[in-house]
Amino acid sequence: MDYHAMHVAEHVSRYAFAAQLCAGKRVLDVACGEGYGAYLLAKLGAKSVLGVDISEEALAVARQKFAGDNVMFLAGDALQLPELLAEHDNFEVIVSFETIEHVTDAARFLQGVRQVLAPGGVVLLSCPNDAQNREGAVPNPYHVRTYSFAEFQQSASAILGPDGRWYLGTPIQGMIVAEANSSLLSNSRVDSMLLTEMSGPDAGYLLPAQININVCTQNCSFYIGVWGAAPQSVHVASPMSRDAQMEPWWALEWFKSELQRQTSATKPALRPNGNGGRMVDDVPPTMLWRVFRLLWRVLGGGRG
Repeated sequence: MDYHAMHVAEHVSRYAFAAQLCAGKRVLDVACGEGYGAYLLAKLGAKSVLGVDISEEALAVARQKFAGDNVMFLAGDALQLPELLAEHDNFEVIVSFETIEHVTDAARFLQGVRQVLAPGGVVLLSCPNDAQNREGAVPNPYHVRTYSFAEFQQSASAILGPDGRWYLGTPIQGMIVAEANSSLLSNSRVDSMLLTEMSGPDAGYLLPAQININVCTQNCSFYIGVWGAAPQSVHVASPMSRDAQMEPWWALEWFKSELQRQTSATKPALRPNGNGGRMVDDVPPTMLWRVFRLLWRVLGGGRG
């Protein structure tokens, strides 16, 4: 997978959020995928991390790139955690990010998590906000079901208890001020191993959300439930050029003005609507083609 900063930031943010609870702890990462998260938890202070995943292909990458003295990986099904980990001591922290939507029996999965958790341990679970895409979107073929925030809360609390704390993951906008020769500002690589070079800022501040783009359970990217702790909010970001920031705005304004110009040049006909009034007729095929071409240019097909 090539390095795409926004995509990586979403994935890394969950582990950065969990890391503050993992210092000196024995950690289990259920559905660890290619293992970068387990590696990051160990790098950020976990005593040891065991990653479990059902995909041998993903684990081959994990073992090649991220295994170490305190980071190990094990093949197994998230629905069979007690059997799979019978010879392991229970874990002080269990993380399982973007897993519940993949399993066929959420209750069994959560019961297994509870069974392999040490007394007084901490659980962190996340779930994507697929519910916002239920209407008219192409469903993720790997997700067994979608969860609204309320459904995720209800399913997890029924097994792990009512004392969970709830967090939302969402994109951020902002600025960074860094030294001109800082390695954060540019690189010549595209490989995903760049995510392991994450560094903490010397100082960071967060502003409140803008009124017309407030974040809520309906429009966030993912939800996280935490049992046994109360972690602080965490932000993970990557610098970008001003051109990259402004390009979508320029493209949108260009598209709006061009669409307005072409719409006024091709006025649709009116026809009776059956109630004594008139309604806009179908948009001519030539107009649809023009709109398609505009969208293609905005989305990267060129601006000839």
